[in-house]
Amino acid sequence: QLLLFGALSAVALKGYVHYAQSKNSPIKPGLDPNNIVIVLDLHKVIVDLNYSEIIKTIYQKPRCLLPILLIAKPSFVKDLYNLIKTSTVAEQYLQVLSKKHALIEEHIDTYIALSNAQKPINSTCKIIHKLKLRNHRLFLFSNIGHTTYQQLKLKQPTLFEHFEGEQVASHEDNWIQKPYQNSFEAFLQKFNLAPDQMLFIDDNKKNINTAQELGIHTIHYRSGKQLKTELKTLQLL
Repeated sequence: QLLLFGALSAVALKGYVHYAQSKNSPIKPGLDPNNIVIVLDLHKVIVDLNYSEIIKTIYQKPRCLLPILLIAKPSFVKDLYNLIKTSTVAEQYLQVLSKKHALIEEHIDTYIALSNAQKPINSTCKIIHKLKLRNHRLFLFSNIGHTTYQQLKLKQPTLFEHFEGEQVASHEDNWIQKPYQNSFEAFLQKFNLAPDQMLFIDDNKKNINTAQELGIHTIHYRSGKQLKTELKTLQLL
């Protein structure tokens, strides 16, 4: 009985040590802190909606609310439903719908301005600055439309000064977007990266899942505090 107890204790101790080591291990398997590119999503990771700016814009241009009347048109509802099924790119919605519905076309600039009613998430911005100080390569990977992105860069230029490159959705690229695999493959090809060289940070679990299927390292963003903790664990901060 003593021998049996001793053997079981040894197995249990070995299992606990293995668990503790795996839990406290600072490096994900295959992740090299010295050869990793850090790729961040934009919305709800770096910026979030600025509701006061949205209200101000609508107050200044109340006619932009007129397209609400289009909900009574079955053709508009059908067009919108078909877009929602396949896309998350607001700029794509605007381009497609404006070709068929004049009320959308009339206010398209206002809608892009409303899309860009964003404020920086300060905790993430501080992390980005610290990552750059440690000479990490930073990239942006977002479903924001190309025109919308260019206008946001003009509006908040310092927000993007630390990024080496970006991939956003555009008509020229047939609106390829997350979470579809071809968008991740296009990103890797564009910047000449292997999947295990990329650490992808996003708040959307579907996007995270696709990245993991391709062998890309990931962090599912939930808060600035959580992101900072995970980056420190990975020895990147």
